[in-house]
Amino acid sequence: MNAPVRSYSPTSLTVFQRNCPHALDLYFQKRMEHEYEVEGPEAAEIGIVFHACLHAAGLASAKREDLLAAVNETAAAYASRISPDRAFQGRELAREFVEWWQFPVGYQFEHGLAFDPKWNPVDWDSPQRRLRMILDAIGTEEIEHQYYGPLRYVVGQDYKTGWGASPHELDSVQMDGYATALRKLYGEEVDAIRLMIVAVRYRKVYIRDYILQDEEDSAALDRRAERLVFAIRAAHKSDGHARIGLGCMRCNFTEECETFRARAAELREHPLDLHAPPESLARDYAVLKSRTKELDEHLRVATNVKPIELDGQVLGWHPKEKTELKDPGALIAVWEQAHGAKLTEDEKGHVRAMLLAADPGSTHLQNVIKKCSKKLGYKNQKLALEEVLPKHTDIKDTMEFGFRAAEPAPKEGKKS
Repeated sequence: MNAPVRSYSPTSLTVFQRNCPHALDLYFQKRMEHEYEVEGPEAAEIGIVFHACLHAAGLASAKREDLLAAVNETAAAYASRISPDRAFQGRELAREFVEWWQFPVGYQFEHGLAFDPKWNPVDWDSPQRRLRMILDAIGTEEIEHQYYGPLRYVVGQDYKTGWGASPHELDSVQMDGYATALRKLYGEEVDAIRLMIVAVRYRKVYIRDYILQDEEDSAALDRRAERLVFAIRAAHKSDGHARIGLGCMRCNFTEECETFRARAAELREHPLDLHAPPESLARDYAVLKSRTKELDEHLRVATNVKPIELDGQVLGWHPKEKTELKDPGALIAVWEQAHGAKLTEDEKGHVRAMLLAADPGSTHLQNVIKKCSKKLGYKNQKLALEEVLPKHTDIKDTMEFGFRAAEPAPKEGKKS
């Protein structure tokens, strides 16, 4: 019998594109039960729990049951299999999400799709599968288009828990898969395709629509399908060779990669050749940065138990005061006071909305106070900051990882 064709997913194709051919082989060798996030194993476990909770909440929503109860029960079940702390973080993300997100009626959640090399739908575990993916939510509905009027859409939603979620995700290989799969399955039934990225941590939604009868949109969908097919073919024909470079800094498999480990060992044992070609130095730089990242992650965990004393310094978590802005509207208030300007409530609302989107911090307010110090009636910027800044900020205690000078040992008292 012929061996089953290797199947791919958006995550495995991302590994191939972001890292290297050998990373893809290592990914498959791991035979992971769950696909990991490119941000690392911690993000993966938090994301797994979050998506499981949302699946449960979506089903509960369809049945008009308690969403939060479904989230809590699902997270508790996962806490027996993975770190309870990460399960709790996934649960908290899910609880916050269901408080503002409206689950679409009639959609399917955590819906798996699989296709063979000729784009025929197949069973999830079919030996003929070439590509498979899980859509966080999929469904059809009528949506009013500004030019075409009411249209029948098929919508694919993806919920991103990472801090790097952005509109650029709409151009990813994952969304190539979404667009191509939805067109293949629903192209004869709907008028349009909608791709949605939901940035969970930012509570933002990014949308890309394709009207099937529009020539430009149709051509764009063709290009997405071609790009996806090319990515699959390239991965399938890959020689599996390791490629030292920028991909090493974003790779989860450096510990298993003999090529990476050999080069890292050489860099430890031999002095750097600063006369080497710049491209070669850049590759070595990526290797060293990758090792630094791994050490940083390991030591952050290790020093949770006990800080490390080293040459008069202490490496670990240290208390730090952080100045936080109470309300972005403070920037408007200080500017108004300084310039004697009076904005209408509507104007203030628009400016405040813009500031909220920009997410300013206390440093931005400090810059405004410094700029306006004379107009506010202060002799210098220092006095202005001392009086105005505390009115609009809070001091919060936080922890910072790094080196800090060791505290001097207490002097012994004189013996009586």
